Amino acid sequence: MTSKHYLSLIRSLAIILLFGIETSCISVQENYLGNSVNDRKNLVFSTIPSAKEKQILQKKVDSLLLVISEEKRQGYYLRACEINQLYDYFGKQLKNDRYYNEVLTKNPIRTDSLSNEQYQAVVELLTSARYYQNTYQKERKVRRILNRGDRGNNIPVEILAKSRNFLYSPSVRKTLESNFLRYYSPEMDRLFNQLPETNTCIALNNRAFRNNDRLHTFFYNSVYFGSYAVGNSIGLFHESTNRKQNADILRSKLQPFDLVLMKSSRHLTDQFIPGYFGHVGIWLGNELAAQLRGKAMVKDSIKGRAMVEVLRSGVKISTLRDFADGEIFLIVRPKNLSGELKRKILSNIRKQLGKDYDFNFDIESSEAVTCTELVYLSYDFIDWKTRHVWLRVTLSPDDLVITALTNPQFEIPVLVENGVITNHPVPISIRSLVGEQDTLSSH
Repeated sequence: MTSKHYLSLIRSLAIILLFGIETSCISVQENYLGNSVNDRKNLVFSTIPSAKEKQILQKKVDSLLLVISEEKRQGYYLRACEINQLYDYFGKQLKNDRYYNEVLTKNPIRTDSLSNEQYQAVVELLTSARYYQNTYQKERKVRRILNRGDRGNNIPVEILAKSRNFLYSPSVRKTLESNFLRYYSPEMDRLFNQLPETNTCIALNNRAFRNNDRLHTFFYNSVYFGSYAVGNSIGLFHESTNRKQNADILRSKLQPFDLVLMKSSRHLTDQFIPGYFGHVGIWLGNELAAQLRGKAMVKDSIKGRAMVEVLRSGVKISTLRDFADGEIFLIVRPKNLSGELKRKILSNIRKQLGKDYDFNFDIESSEAVTCTELVYLSYDFIDWKTRHVWLRVTLSPDDLVITALTNPQFEIPVLVENGVITNHPVPISIRSLVGEQDTLSSH
């Protein structure tokens, strides 16, 4: 064996050793939540999560994952309602876990002499991690999107990867074993025996090789940053429009929950978006928008922020004047919204506020969103028409219009073209704008 081979072998052994040391050093106190919690002041709970409620939630998750698995097997994409439910259920499960995380972080820990409360907390977190390993981790698409995190449901980045490492950590298991006899009970013994076997080699294998999405994440992030650079460069080139006039015209025609599609040929970015329309926002009106912001209702004025939109800077609530930077506007109105559906839409919008712009244009993941993804996730009870482009599912502003033209849940009350108002435009005129879409499909 040559000296080069020896050096290569030494490097490989060093990497394995470093992985082993890192795997063994996962702390009981940090676990898989630790300091990664987004808003710690809201995460202290006074009571232990109900076992019955946890079981009910697990049944909902199991049922949802079964549906997702079958649909993915048949080649379907994730529907908006499934995406929202997935993040919502997992966020609630993590909320239960945070009770035990608070138990472990509120007082110093001596691993050789855990308190009874601390010992139970470690076992409960390991039990949750085992459940995540046996459910979410097995479905590749689900695992990847949950590991990207979601600020709307307080899901940290890489949470499933961290929970897997915690589950197989030899040091965590050693801590339990050293305290086992002190806190033995049939229930704790049952939970302990359900945990998978582990040692340094098993932990290393799970950390470095099993369900390893590093290559996928690398390409996913590469596409994001490439698109980010191009999108922000192109976005610098645009001419001004008469926003005040546009806002005054639209304000008199809008109702809460209206979708407003816009074409702005003076923006260079509009030329790179497939189709006729280039942007869409959700009009809430000042009262509902103030509820989302948690502020008192403001007067209906130009300064009132009442339009939810997604810019390159992220999801925000804008003024109508700031939004109306175009020449042509189309109002799409959902009909007969019940009080329950309105509350659902508001709740869905609230979870998107503050998110980054999705430069990956991935409608099956909501860690970041585009303007059409905002509508897709907020109105998740609608069977939106989508298209397959470059081996992926996409949703353009024109696709929203096509859905509105073919779905009786919508009407199109107003078209504004360069300041000229057309009330109840005929469908054929709208179709002439967006053209025929042969590649559109629904779930």
